[in-house]
Amino acid sequence: MRRFLTRHWVWLHVAVFVLVPAFLALGWWQVLRAGAGNARSYGYAIEWPSLAAIAIFLYIRAIRLELRSEPPPVASPMAAEVDAAVYAVAADIDADEDPELAAYNAYLIELHERDVQQRR
Repeated sequence: MRRFLTRHWVWLHVAVFVLVPAFLALGWWQVLRAGAGNARSYGYAIEWPSLAAIAIFLYIRAIRLELRSEPPPVASPMAAEVDAAVYAVAADIDADEDPELAAYNAYLIELHERDVQQRR
């Protein structure tokens, strides 16, 4: 269930739990306006709850699709060999020969190490 606590999913949860009550409130407001004699509000009184139902349907569908999807692959032993090869190539670049490229490679190695730590 940790996958539903990522930034993307938290924003989706917030959006659904804010928009659905807002749509229902707008639908009720249109019902009151229709009762006051505004004929156009009858259509809107149906439209807003329909949008709430669509939002709930899509939210449940997204959750089911996420649960059916495969979990991210676990790093294989081959990945460690590839990482070692990448570090070896990046370390071969002499900072005196090309300081910009050496700094860029150091930055990429740091980003990669952060990414590996976050996956664990």
